[in-house]
Amino acid sequence: MPSQRDRILAATQRRNTTATPVGPLPPKNLYHEAVLADSPALFWGFDESTGNYADLSGNGHTGTPSAAVTRVAGRIGTLAVNGDAQAAMVTAPNFAALNAVPFTFEFWWRHGGSVAQYAMTVIKTSDGNWQDGFGAYWQSANLQFFHSSYAMTLAPPAAPAPGVWTHFAYSCDAAGVAVLIENGAQVGTHTYSPAAVSVVGPLGIFDNGVAGGALGNGDVDCFAFYPKVLTPAQILVHYQAAP
Repeated sequence: MPSQRDRILAATQRRNTTATPVGPLPPKNLYHEAVLADSPALFWGFDESTGNYADLSGNGHTGTPSAAVTRVAGRIGTLAVNGDAQAAMVTAPNFAALNAVPFTFEFWWRHGGSVAQYAMTVIKTSDGNWQDGFGAYWQSANLQFFHSSYAMTLAPPAAPAPGVWTHFAYSCDAAGVAVLIENGAQVGTHTYSPAAVSVVGPLGIFDNGVAGGALGNGDVDCFAFYPKVLTPAQILVHYQAAP
């Protein structure tokens, strides 16, 4: 009769040689991987079904949604954030990388066809008249991107179609040269003077940047900010990584 020691050894051997069945691995999020490969200072994927939005860059810049935020089906991953309701916004406190050039920010955006004049999509400003910082807002039936003053804008050549996700990236270098990229292609450039961005206000999605009364409209997915200029070729890699 085998000893207790022999029985334990035999059982251990059976466990070590029996394959453990595993299910299919979850698909990789290639878009997230492409963004993270370029070292963003902040990256919100907006896939959380409740609570705050994690900073996927690992830098700890958590996004705090207001109670009016709605979570909808996203372009990348599972969810996105909707800002149609009054006072819907996602914010993060100011941090040093947000306050100077060069910079790049990018995001996916979709609207429902009825966008209010001056509806804010992205904002970083300390001025109620948007005379500093940077952002993107709706005016003249198109999405306008600005730096230093809302009156100096870049816009895509045609307004994004309702119900369609569009990828945008906006950058500005140390000389004040801004570039707008839409769906992986450069669609505009402008030189600003001065180039500096020295703003202590928070970063907001669907936030007017000062008074807390959100003016946002539509859906935003996968917002990333970089304290450097990403080239059109780098942005194209991100866009092409989307499923």
